[in-house]
Amino acid sequence: MPNFKSESSLSEKVINDGRIIFVVGNPRSGTTMMGHILGQNKYIHTFKELHFFEKLWTPKNEKMKIDPKEALNLTASLIDIDRNGFFRRENTARFNEMARKVISDLDKKKCSHSDVYRNFLHYFTNKNNKKISCEQTPGYLYFIDEIKTIFPNSKFIFMVRDPRDVMLSKKNRWKRRFLSVNDIPLNATVRTFINYSPNAVDLTI
Repeated sequence: MPNFKSESSLSEKVINDGRIIFVVGNPRSGTTMMGHILGQNKYIHTFKELHFFEKLWTPKNEKMKIDPKEALNLTASLIDIDRNGFFRRENTARFNEMARKVISDLDKKKCSHSDVYRNFLHYFTNKNNKKISCEQTPGYLYFIDEIKTIFPNSKFIFMVRDPRDVMLSKKNRWKRRFLSVNDIPLNATVRTFINYSPNAVDLTI
């Protein structure tokens, strides 16, 4: 990994998209494991699957500026997801005070949804004494063009796995709740079990 010798301000980190890595691929292809491995590096901070581009963003967002209240709510939601997992996010308002600190350096009159997301990544990466942000949401595979437009200097790692192993992993995916993965609600487990089909393309989380 490169040796970043000089310290820069948060605002400089926010615009340095070369310090963002996206791990993408088919669900059950090893994106989470790769994220954990990268997170062991002294320069890289790996976040949980934030699902920003899938669930919290639309192309229309890039054509308008986000208002301060919405920026606060979005940041609080991202904090909640990173702390508790996507399935367990609930009362995001409890993170409002922390979110205010995160967005305190943002020019809220000019920023977009992606600016808030970028700021979130770099703020917590810096807070954890790391230099590079890593987001390992596999579904971003379907947003490559959009991400490259917004973050042109970001890096991608594409995970490729034998399709037979992917399907076997998907078949047993519903068992995660009972294998010490406690952040998955029962209704999500039931939905995963019912929806499994070896002939279906899995676009869900």
